[in-house]
Amino acid sequence: MKFEDYRDQLPWLKDALQNFDKVKNLHYNPLESTIHIHVHCNAREFNISHLECKITYSQAYHEPQLLLRIWKVTQIEGIDCIEPWFPKELDHVLPMPKWFRFGLDAIAATSTDESAAWYSIHACDTADIVGDRPVFRSTYLSRWASVFLFDWFQDLD
Repeated sequence: MKFEDYRDQLPWLKDALQNFDKVKNLHYNPLESTIHIHVHCNAREFNISHLECKITYSQAYHEPQLLLRIWKVTQIEGIDCIEPWFPKELDHVLPMPKWFRFGLDAIAATSTDESAAWYSIHACDTADIVGDRPVFRSTYLSRWASVFLFDWFQDLD
């Protein structure tokens, strides 16, 4: 996917995410071509508060990239606190499609961010999963979101 196509299709994704009931907070940055969201997750056995996701563009793979952090509720001296949590076996904590390839990396999510720890869903097979024929060019981000976001978000209950 060309960056220009990604950038042009991103407002559609912003609108679709705003209307999705599991998305609790959304920030769209057109200058950085990113969307930052908080997603409701019912993983009570792990005390998960929410998932933090960023959708950005991978210059290496020329694909949309999904970054993920888990925020967990903990108690410090009887006070509830929320802190990032990076379990080693992410697929034991969250329902993940078997074909998701993810890793824990230090990533600057935008050009102004300092590097921070994020799970990244690797984009190496994205074109094969989504389909990259020229006829799909105008709806590529829509199809990517259907596979990498909306189908997965439905399984978070």
